[in-house]
Amino acid sequence: SSAASDVYKRQMNDPLVIKKGSTVIDACDKLHKEFVKNFRHAKIWGTSVKFPGQKVGPDHVLEDEDVLRIILKK
Repeated sequence: SSAASDVYKRQMNDPLVIKKGSTVIDACDKLHKEFVKNFRHAKIWGTSVKFPGQKVGPDHVLEDEDVLRIILKK
């Protein structure tokens, strides 16, 4: 199976360190190249969105302690 079809989960105590001003697609790129290629949208829980679990696109700017869920194309 391809890496993108496998379940990929980082726990809350295993944060991804990214530069201030980084976008959802920047985080995807840092996690796995397949995530960039197969990106559909993401859901965010945190201060960068108006409501928990808000659906966002690749250019959404992340803030410290945001929780990111990446949804990939099938």
